[in-house]
Amino acid sequence: EIGMEDVYYSMLTPSQAALMLYGVAPPTPKETPQVMMDVFVKKEKLLEEKFVKILQHSVETRKGIEHGDIKELSGKEIDQMLDDGDKFLKRIKRLFTQIEKMREKQDMAHLYDTLTMVVRDALRVEGREKVKEDKLLEEFDDEFISTGKLPKAFMKTVRELYKAKEDSDRNELSKVDLETVHRDASQVIRQLIEYVQRKRSRELERVRIRVRHGTKHGEVLVLGEQAFIIYDIDAEQKEVSAAKVRKDGGLGKVEQSSLEDMEKAMGDFHPTQRVSIRNKLIEDLKKVFGEEMEILLN
Repeated sequence: EIGMEDVYYSMLTPSQAALMLYGVAPPTPKETPQVMMDVFVKKEKLLEEKFVKILQHSVETRKGIEHGDIKELSGKEIDQMLDDGDKFLKRIKRLFTQIEKMREKQDMAHLYDTLTMVVRDALRVEGREKVKEDKLLEEFDDEFISTGKLPKAFMKTVRELYKAKEDSDRNELSKVDLETVHRDASQVIRQLIEYVQRKRSRELERVRIRVRHGTKHGEVLVLGEQAFIIYDIDAEQKEVSAAKVRKDGGLGKVEQSSLEDMEKAMGDFHPTQRVSIRNKLIEDLKKVFGEEMEILLN
């Protein structure tokens, strides 16, 4: 199973990174193969279908192991998955190159806006909200470069892009310079997105409660004074509810919500400490999921 986990994540992570580089928000693991198919096979025709099938098989196998449908893998099956995984990673590496070349042809204004957005996102996850436009580079330098969180080369690339935008506005940017800026800025964007994703993921793990009820697995996100409940995280159409968190730690009236509302709340929330699972909360979760509900330790 440990080997399976390694293979699974070694394919899933770069697949989601490829989608992020392309400009698609990272989908759930279950949705990733289909999004890869829609974007890179059907739409852009950059990737062969057989590689998406390799990823799909890995996702389905991992899910089967997780839910007990697959008890063990034979040595031959593991060897085949390792071999497929190696081929997949080599192909995905080339896919990154293809995507980057395609992005180099995009409009400079879009690249500028994208980098500005991820710089703002990176500053936001560090608690720096509503930074003025003329202070953006100064704040970025102060938060990430001066502190050593990111290499100095990042600042150089960001400044070069801003200058390239000015040159582009004056029609003074050469094709060679445009391609160079596209290449360097795309790398910075990708790494900044990954930084933000890692930071947000670590933050959300502190407020996430996983539960098992019957044969299903649910999830509760306690975002300050509001909690979001997903009844079945494996469902195609996820049912989401929300409730106010009372001062005693319990839940108020549970009402219908949506993934969109939850994602917006997640984006606005910055946890400062791990959620405390109090007795009142457990009692109220049993009302939601049933008395046989189990809380799963992370």
